[in-house]
Order: sequence, then C-alpha cells, then structure tokens
Amino acid sequence: MHRFPGPIAAALLLLAAAAPARAQMPDAQAIIDRYEKEIGAAADPYAGVSSIRTTMNLSNPAAGVAVDMQIDAVLPDKFVTRMTIPGMGEIRSGFDGEVAWSIDPMQGPRLLQGPELEAARSQAKDITHPGISAGITAAETVGEDVVDGKKCWVVKMTQATGVADGCFDAESGLLVKQTMSQGGVEVESLFQEYRKFGPVLMASRIVARAAGQEQIITIDSVEYDAVDPAALTLPAEIQALVKG
Repeated sequence: MHRFPGPIAAALLLLAAAAPARAQMPDAQAIIDRYEKEIGAAADPYAGVSSIRTTMNLSNPAAGVAVDMQIDAVLPDKFVTRMTIPGMGEIRSGFDGEVAWSIDPMQGPRLLQGPELEAARSQAKDITHPGISAGITAAETVGEDVVDGKKCWVVKMTQATGVADGCFDAESGLLVKQTMSQGGVEVESLFQEYRKFGPVLMASRIVARAAGQEQIITIDSVEYDAVDPAALTLPAEIQALVKG
C-alpha cells in the first residue's frame, strides 16, 4: 500500500479537519410540511367550498398550437375537463368518484380502466385537495439542485402513481421543479410565477418538457362555488357504456 510521507500525511489530516462539514440536508417531511404551509394547504383551505372552476391555456410553442381548457370540479372527488383543438374538435373527460371516462373525435366515448382510471382518480385529488402530502407514501431528501440560480432541496417522493423527484426552493419553500417517468418517458416540470387564487397559492405557469417537446400551462383564473353539480352528470354516451 502506498503511504504518504509524514509531513504530507499530517498536512492532509489538517486539511480534512479544517474543511467545513457538509451541511446536513433537511428532513423530507419538514420540507413538504413547509411547502404546504407556504401555499396555504396546511389547514383545509377548501372548507366550505363546494366547487372549483379553473380556466387555463395549454400551448406547444414549437408546434404553434394553443388551446383553452376548463376544469369544473365538485368536491370532494368529481371533475370534468373540456377543450377544443383546432381541426380536431372537442375533447371531454371526467371522473364522478367511481367512473372515469373520455370522449374525443378520434376514439369516441370510452370508459377508462387500469392506469387511466387511477390517473383520473389521482387528478381528482390534485384538483380538490391542494398540497401533495396526502398521496405520498414515502419521502426522502436525496440532494440539492439549482433552478433559476437558486438552491433547492431534492426530495424523492413515492406515490401510488409512481416516484417523483421534487425540488423545493431552499429560501421560499415552494416546489420549483419535478421530474418523473411517465410511460417510460422522463417528464420535467418547472413551476413558475406563483399567484394567490383565493385561499391557495399556486404556480400560474407550468413548463413541462419531455422527449424534446415543451408544453406550457398558464392558469388564467380560479373561481369558487361557480359550478352546478348537475353539469358533472355522466354524459348520455358514457351512461350507455356503463349500462353495457
């Protein structure tokens, strides 16, 4: 075994002792708890709220496509989304607490099963329950990163729908980036321009990148108690499929 001469070995020991100790990474649950406190989700911000209507714009700059989308949700777990794509027509989808469905010009009406059903169930929770802790079964702080010149803590979060790495700004506590695999494709999402919509602070601009493509979601407005629950009744075409 190679040995350093005495003076060099002593110098290396002195250098090691003088080097600053690596900062201990904060606890994952503490990071998540702080995030939920910052956005107003530590308590129940939707107590007394019956419905939520969100309007947004989805765009793909490279393709020159931009469409408006509306999500009508009735608490605790129902929603319907609607958007019209130029040259294709209207696309609708929804979840009524039990049945997940979709209607589009290409495939017509269909019931969603398996992973698509679980994705709809998860989406319903995301819409009607702000925050992220409810769906997380395990979390661990695994490192740090830099987003827009600011340090953020990377937390590996295990959920029923998969594993995601969330990066939380060390200063503000807000989630600024998330990466996860969807269908074998890594999707990176950047959460920007946080705004207060009623009782909840949320990112009004989300940039999603996958397979060389970039999509931008811009939230225009969030209205509370503006949805008629009857509007979320299963469409006739879907009711026919349910009855078989």
